[in-house]
Amino acid sequence: MWIELQDGSYRLSNHNMFDGTHNYQPITGLTKEEVLTALNKVGINPPIESEFSEEDSRYYFTIDQELDNKYIKGTLQCLYYDYDNGSVNSINNSIISYSKAVIDGDSSVEIISEQEAFKQIEDGKFGYARYYGKPVYKFNVIINNMPDNIFIKAMK
Repeated sequence: MWIELQDGSYRLSNHNMFDGTHNYQPITGLTKEEVLTALNKVGINPPIESEFSEEDSRYYFTIDQELDNKYIKGTLQCLYYDYDNGSVNSINNSIISYSKAVIDGDSSVEIISEQEAFKQIEDGKFGYARYYGKPVYKFNVIINNMPDNIFIKAMK
C-alpha cells in the first residue's frame, strides 16, 4: 500500500497475483453492485452516490458532491481479476472529503486568484505581514540576492 498525500489518497495492489505461475485476466462487464461487493470484502467503501463506469478493463467510482459545507470529491479506480474466484486488485483511491473553510465565522468568504495575488506583488502592494490564521498565498522570492517569502492575503 502507498499513501500518496496527507489527504489520505492511496494505491493498493495484491502482489500475490503476480507470482509468475498464473496468467490472471481482468474481468470486465461487472455491475456497480458486483464491484462494490468485492471492494467491501477488502474494507473499501466508495460512496454509494458515486458515478460508476468501466473503461479499458478498469472500474471507476467518481464523485463530486457538496452537502452542508462538506465536500466529497475524487475517483476510485480498480481492476477486478479472475484470481481467487474473482478479486479486486490495483486500487487507486483519490476520493477525499473535506469541509469548507470558515473564516471569522463566515463560510462565504471569497478569495482572490493566484494571478491576482501575483499582480499585487507586481504593483508593489504587499508587506511582510504573515496574516496568522488567515489564508494566504506564499511566494518564494529573491530580494537583494537573498531568498525571502512574500505573503499575500487571499481573502478579498
